[in-house]
Amino acid sequence: MNLTKHLQETLEGVREGSDGFYAPSDYLRLRQMQEEIEETITALKPYVMTEVEKYGKEGYKKDGLVITTKSAAGKWTYPSEEHAKAKAEVSKIEERMKMSYKAQQDGGNLMEFDGVVVQPAQYTPGATTLNVSKEKP
Repeated sequence: MNLTKHLQETLEGVREGSDGFYAPSDYLRLRQMQEEIEETITALKPYVMTEVEKYGKEGYKKDGLVITTKSAAGKWTYPSEEHAKAKAEVSKIEERMKMSYKAQQDGGNLMEFDGVVVQPAQYTPGATTLNVSKEKP
């Protein structure tokens, strides 16, 4: 069966409440398929890269495909003591601001030793996540 057609039929079956379709189990089955697909793509990547390397960075066209490579963003590191100290100071400030937020939620304020109110951090709740798994026997 064509994968796209199978996916469309699953979604339609769940939407319509058809027999044999149950959203949580279909969701889990599709997540398992997703993991298998991602593993297969990861396993295929070295073969694709070997093919691309034959043609250089410019890439090539074949069978209606345009195959090229590009460099991913690099990573910066800051190996200085000055940076580490500044980062630690920022962490302390962030922690005080979180504490101020919590105090504000309880109807109070957090103050520095000199009497200045610590500006509270702003908190944005994360999205609700979904976890569907098979029951362990």
